[in-house]
Amino acid sequence: MDMVPLFPADAKMILLTESAKFDPGIVDKIKGQLNAGKNVMITSGLLRALQDKGIDDIVELRYTDRKILTKEFVVGRQVSSRSDTGSDDSENTISYK
Repeated sequence: MDMVPLFPADAKMILLTESAKFDPGIVDKIKGQLNAGKNVMITSGLLRALQDKGIDDIVELRYTDRKILTKEFVVGRQVSSRSDTGSDDSENTISYK
């Protein structure tokens, strides 16, 4: 993965973090990528920052401030465990609209 300071419109897959919220045209750029058949992955921080700013037109998820405590999580179709930590991990929750 190459980290770049400009929007990589020619990439087939893009990972955008919360720092992309400072680009006033980021939602339109995301829509353009998706309309061109490309893939865009965003972090929960960017989802939170762009809620009610146009991302709702293309993402059927909402960031919530709710937390859960868990020792297990799913990766693909496998349930994994963090039992070696000895304590629960606090995770953000995202709800489906």
